[in-house]
Amino acid sequence: MDLTGISCLSVCRERMRLPYMTDQCEQMLKISNEFVRLQVSNEEYLCMKVLLLLSTVPKDGLKSQSVFEELRMSYIKELGKAIVKREENSSKNWQRFYQLTKLLDSMHDVMNFILNNGTGVGVSRYTGIDDNHDI
Repeated sequence: MDLTGISCLSVCRERMRLPYMTDQCEQMLKISNEFVRLQVSNEEYLCMKVLLLLSTVPKDGLKSQSVFEELRMSYIKELGKAIVKREENSSKNWQRFYQLTKLLDSMHDVMNFILNNGTGVGVSRYTGIDDNHDI
């Protein structure tokens, strides 16, 4: 390992000792455990991944907000279809949709914190449900 790699490792170790980084690592571990607990399918994961990307609006804004919203809504519908395909009991579909969007919110909050060194909002960006609870 060269000196650049060694200095990078020591910087990473120092950053990991910061309280906010420890909290974020713990939150990422919770998210990972929630993926396992919910047994997220590949189709659900792909829809969630796209929705996470679409939840990140450029600082310059959007040139066509309506097209962006239409695209986001189509992936919300696709997530719903993936849930219906997976769940045999239709009464559990909304519960699973809620669980997955809560997981998305947690992922979005961690991503925002890491990228912006800030915190996320307590209202779901996917369902509009106000809920500040952990996963």
